[in-house]
Amino acid sequence: MIKPFKFFRGIIGARVVSIGNVLNELYQEPPFGISRRHWNMFPQDLRGGSELNMLTYIQGWEDARSNITLNPYNDIEMREIWNRGYWRCINRIR
Repeated sequence: MIKPFKFFRGIIGARVVSIGNVLNELYQEPPFGISRRHWNMFPQDLRGGSELNMLTYIQGWEDARSNITLNPYNDIEMREIWNRGYWRCINRIR
């Protein structure tokens, strides 16, 4: 893992900010079994979540790339995560 040095530390608004902390979040390593390409496309709220949620998002993304429009999930939460991946890819392509 790359450890960037802290090149800025100051006060923005009422908070003490360190750019090094922000860069550390950008250089997170993906969990085992997730490629860096897929890891970089995840929204921040799915990073560190359950593996099933991450794989469902990836499936939605890849189904959009393959022109598969049928959502395979019956569970509401899983349908929403698949839809997020699907529509994120569709909106990025067009």
